[in-house]
Amino acid sequence: MFEQNEIYFDDLVDELYVSRSTLSSDFKKIRQKFKSYHLKIESKANKGVYVTGSERDKRRFIMDYFISSGFIDTMHSYVDNELLNQRISFEELTIIVLDECREGGLKLSDFVIQNLVIHIALAIRRITEGFKISKLEEEELKLRELPERQIADNILKRVSVSTGIDFPVEEVDYITLHLISKSHGNARYVSESMQERMRQELIDSIEKINPEVKNDFQLIEGLFGTFINHVDSFGR
Repeated sequence: MFEQNEIYFDDLVDELYVSRSTLSSDFKKIRQKFKSYHLKIESKANKGVYVTGSERDKRRFIMDYFISSGFIDTMHSYVDNELLNQRISFEELTIIVLDECREGGLKLSDFVIQNLVIHIALAIRRITEGFKISKLEEEELKLRELPERQIADNILKRVSVSTGIDFPVEEVDYITLHLISKSHGNARYVSESMQERMRQELIDSIEKINPEVKNDFQLIEGLFGTFINHVDSFGR
């Protein structure tokens, strides 16, 4: 409802597999939460269901949602702001990712956004310590022709302004890989060799911060395996 796309009540009923009465009840609860943000849910025959209010209030609600849902706490349970060398907070990083994905019309699940934010945080730490990510293989260069590439570039440009860090083109490519997992629904753009390199570099990065984490299968698969093995769950 925060996007520009038209969403209709009946379509939501079908998509969420709930009754009209259940959805109406949920909307009442949402309206109550929206009050303190000066937001309203409106519905028109030719426009569907949508949210009215200032963009600032919409962003404030979205950010508060991620905080209240435990999103930020989940990230802090794995890594803290020391990972970022105090150059930028997880909260600001999350806002940048949300803003640019919304601006680019890319809808991501909470979990994908969480993975992406942590991935960028790791990149910041590794770059400041002098480490460089490997270049893409020739077969992977077609990633640079995708619209997700521009979104990735915009995200890192804003992070660069906040941190003073210059991100090499390879970092933009790797962020693009995370984004295409959602928009294309499979990993056909990522070769097996690239997948293995990404996995190993992720493990190496995390191990440098906390050696014990490299044995945390859930975290490793959450950060990397999600868009390869569980991408179907993000299809909607």
